[in-house]
Amino acid sequence: MTEETPQETPPASLTREFSVGRVLANSFSTLNSNLPSFGLLALILMIPNAYFIIAPLGGSPVTLGDISNPLAIAGVTMVLQVIFGSLLSAMLIYGTFESMKGHKVSIGDLISKGLAVVFPVVGLAIIIGFIIALGMILLIVPGVILAIMFYVAIPVRVVEGRNIGDCLSRSEKLTKGHRWSIFGLLVLVVIISTLINAVAGGLMAIIGNLPLMGTILYIVSAYITAFGSVISAMVYYELRAAKEGVDIDELSQVFA
Repeated sequence: MTEETPQETPPASLTREFSVGRVLANSFSTLNSNLPSFGLLALILMIPNAYFIIAPLGGSPVTLGDISNPLAIAGVTMVLQVIFGSLLSAMLIYGTFESMKGHKVSIGDLISKGLAVVFPVVGLAIIIGFIIALGMILLIVPGVILAIMFYVAIPVRVVEGRNIGDCLSRSEKLTKGHRWSIFGLLVLVVIISTLINAVAGGLMAIIGNLPLMGTILYIVSAYITAFGSVISAMVYYELRAAKEGVDIDELSQVFA
């Protein structure tokens, strides 16, 4: 891990308090104002998740050649989930910052920026997942702490272009002092996601049509996934604004 040049603490007048409410409000606003592009990309890149959404509803088994092999399909699907999920995160993190600056970003631009960093982001996501899983196996609490500590590592990679080790170190430093707030935010996100799923479940109970039920679940899952990517970008921005006095114009310059 390379040694970082110590940064001077910015004047208090340039910083602001980290706000969970502002993160949530800005995340909903950004996602909903960019729903056509963000939503379409989420729907496309969430295709691997369709296997896990449709199968519990009694969908047709997936086959490899002439051999029905659900375990093999599930394994391949999980790999694709990591790749496609990382690509989606990179695209929406970039799109979030451009939107915050008032720019309209095209789907083509989102795809181009996402593909440019997809492999480093995939590698980073795998390492973070392994570290968190190890923490969960040992004891649940360390896993949760690690998840919060490295929560903004992927936005760090997308925005700052650091190597994997530096991304983890940078995320650890940015989240320090705000981890309880981030934990509370993530609890709220889980509650919101649960409520959205509950509403979708109620609609499905009324409809009672399996194909339509699967479609509703798929759309809801895509929206929640996109929301998660936007949230991570917003948390990263709020942390840098709180600790370094950085504004959105400074962050957006790295994409110019």
